[in-house]
Amino acid sequence: MADIRKYINFALPVTAKTVQVLVDVLVSKVPNATKELHLFINSPGGSIPVALGIANFLESLPCKLVTYNTSRCDSAAIILFAAGKERICVPEGQFLAHSFNIELSGSYSLDALALEYRNLRQEYKNVISYLTQKTGISQYSWRNYMSEKGHVFSSSEALKRGLATHVKELSCPK
Repeated sequence: MADIRKYINFALPVTAKTVQVLVDVLVSKVPNATKELHLFINSPGGSIPVALGIANFLESLPCKLVTYNTSRCDSAAIILFAAGKERICVPEGQFLAHSFNIELSGSYSLDALALEYRNLRQEYKNVISYLTQKTGISQYSWRNYMSEKGHVFSSSEALKRGLATHVKELSCPK
């Protein structure tokens, strides 16, 4: 009999390398007959463009995606969490939203810096749009959460605001 559910743990920063490992696992270990994919996330965050890319990939899978915050979903990891049709957070879980930036090295012309700024602003808009669409939290609220001061969501606040759909203890079948 084909597997109906698959469980995968992602307890890493969101980087191109770690997400490629996740994609490789999904492609090789998750058969087409899978009806539900349960993705357990405990991540300090990482790359916003990488997070948006993997979230879109996860949503394209031909199965129901259930995401779990097993402790912390910070920064870019919130995007992965939001990709779930069901989004479950453990009672002691939390989420950290904050402004994001880019690292620049070397010398840049004024035009090159302006281009990087426009790119960063567009990524910011894309993230806010994605999170608003997935959670129902307003763009205004996300802009406030993703300000310089940031925002920490407890599990109960995440549920109340729509970031999480359930708060409960983890329970995997034996």
